[in-house]
Amino acid sequence: MTGNTSATFVTVVHSVLMVMQLLVWLLSGTAITVFMFGMVLYISRSAGSKGQQDGKELIKWGLIGLFIIFSLSGILAVMRIGVFGS
Repeated sequence: MTGNTSATFVTVVHSVLMVMQLLVWLLSGTAITVFMFGMVLYISRSAGSKGQQDGKELIKWGLIGLFIIFSLSGILAVMRIGVFGS
């Protein structure tokens, strides 16, 4: 054993957290796009109830996605502080 396993573990954890943080940003953009598209659909098709329903569904799922993504972002921040101290 080289005694370097602690440094290697921290490096691996850091790399995994950075990749997950990038995924959070990518998914945030996707959720915001879905939410905004739902808003546009809801407003533009306000005369038809089917268009409004589609818009409401997209808005709902966009908000749910944003809630989950930002919760995951907070959990990742707590993990980063717990492992790296800052």
